[in-house]
Amino acid sequence: MARTFSLPPRKLTKRAIHAIEPPPEGAAIVRDTELRGLGVRVTAAGNVMFIYERKVKGRSRRWSLGRFGDITVVQARRKALELANEIAHGEDPDAKKRAAEVAARTLREAVAEYLETRPLKPRTKRDVTVVLNRYLSDWMDRELTAIRAQDVMDRYRALCESSPAQANLCMRYLRAVFGFSQAAWRTLDGAPVIPVNPVRVLSDLRAWRRLQPRRTVIEPHELKPWFEAVLADPDPRARDFFVFVILTGARRGEALGLTWDRVNLESGKVLFTETKAHRDHELPVGPYLLGLLERRREAAGDPWVFSDRKSGARLDNLRFSLGRIRRASGVRFTVHDLRRTFATVAESLDVSGYTLRALLNHALPREDVTAGYLRLTPERLRDAMTKIERKILNLDGVRPGARVIPMPRSGATPGAGHER
Repeated sequence: MARTFSLPPRKLTKRAIHAIEPPPEGAAIVRDTELRGLGVRVTAAGNVMFIYERKVKGRSRRWSLGRFGDITVVQARRKALELANEIAHGEDPDAKKRAAEVAARTLREAVAEYLETRPLKPRTKRDVTVVLNRYLSDWMDRELTAIRAQDVMDRYRALCESSPAQANLCMRYLRAVFGFSQAAWRTLDGAPVIPVNPVRVLSDLRAWRRLQPRRTVIEPHELKPWFEAVLADPDPRARDFFVFVILTGARRGEALGLTWDRVNLESGKVLFTETKAHRDHELPVGPYLLGLLERRREAAGDPWVFSDRKSGARLDNLRFSLGRIRRASGVRFTVHDLRRTFATVAESLDVSGYTLRALLNHALPREDVTAGYLRLTPERLRDAMTKIERKILNLDGVRPGARVIPMPRSGATPGAGHER
C-alpha cells in the first residue's frame, strides 16, 4: 500500500496549492489552517483532491470533496462547511447519502432485486413479473418510498372492480416485494429505509376481499365423457399429461417439470423434486399408469417426460388442449380440479387421512403427536395408489387391467394406446 504522510499545514489558496511539491511516492496531505478538517491530498502523479476529515460517533472519517481544478478552493470550503453543519446537528453524512440513494430506488429495481435474491421457482418469478407489470405498470418507475398506503388502497379497490382474485394476487406480490426491501434496504446504521409496508393497510383495515376457494371436481358421471375427450385430443403429450395428473393427484407444475431421471420404470415410481412443499415427493404408480409411462418413454425426448421425441418440445401451453377437451366433453374443469378429483376418489375409498396427506404431499399438523411415529414409504402407498387408479378408471369406463398398446410415433389414431 502506498504510504501517506502529512506536510506542514498552511492556508489553502490557489497559489498555495500550486506550490505544493508532489511527493516522490505515495501521497501527501496538507491541512488548511483556516477551516478545521479541510485539506488536500497530493499524489506522486500530481493529482490534487480536496478532502474533509472529522470524527463521527467516535470514528475518524474522510470525505472526498472534488478534484482541484474541477472545483475551486471556495467551493471546497462550502462543501466542507455543509458537512460540518450536518455533523454538528448529529447527522452522519454517509448514512444520509446512503439513505437518499436507497430511497431513490424504483419499484422496478425492487422487483428485480427481489426476484434475483429470493429462491423462487421459474414459474413464480414469471407470474410475479407478469402480474405486477400488468396491474402496476404506471408505478414501476416510481420511487418505492413514494408509494403510500392510500395509493395501495385506491389501486386495490380499482382492481377489485374487475377481478378481486387478481387484485389479491397483485397485492400479495407487492407486499412480498415491500417486505423484502424493508429487510434488504437499510442505512449504514442498520435502520430500514422503508419503516412500514404500505400494503399492510389492507390487513389493518380488514379490506382484503374474501374469495370462496374452488371446490370443483369432475363428477363421477362426467368422468367417462371427459376421459373420451382426453384420449381423442390430437396432442399425445397433453393426452398423457391429463391422465397422469388425474391418476397421481400431481400439481400442474410438478407434472410438467417431471424429467426422465426422476422416473423409475423398473420399480414403478416417480419423484417430484420441485414441489410446493419444498420437499421431495416420491410416489408409486399403478399398473395402468406404468404402462402409459413406458409408452411415453418411447414417444418422448429428453429430459422431459411430457415432450415430443421428434421436436424435443416440452408440453407447456395447455390452453388449446384444455379448450378442445372442454368443448368435446362438455365438462368445465381446470388442471387443479383433477388433483381434487383424485383426492375425492381416495377419500371415497376410505383411504386414511395420513395416507391421503402423504399422497398429496401435504404436511402433517405439528400438534399431531401420532404423525411423528409414522413413516409412509412409497411402498406403503402403493396399495392405495392402485385402488385409486382402479376406481377412477372404472368410473371412466376403462378396463384397468387392459394392456396399454404402444402408439406409433407418427400417424397415430387419436386415443390409440388406451384400450377401453
